[in-house]
Amino acid sequence: VLLPHVEGETWDAIYIASVPAFLCSLLALVVVSLLTRQSCPPNAIRDADGNDISDTRIFNWS
Repeated sequence: VLLPHVEGETWDAIYIASVPAFLCSLLALVVVSLLTRQSCPPNAIRDADGNDISDTRIFNWS
C-alpha cells in the first residue's frame, strides 16, 4: 500500500536486520548486567505490599 513498486524487499530488509539487532541487544544485556552486578545487585522479588515472595511456590495446587 505504501510502497507499490516494492515486492517484498522491505520485509527482506527487516528480517535481515532483526538477527544482528537481536544479537547486539543480547550482548548489551549481558555486558551491562556483568558491569553493574557489584554496584546494583539484584533484589528479591516482592509483591504489591513489599513482602518478599521469592520463596513462595508458583503453583499452589499440588
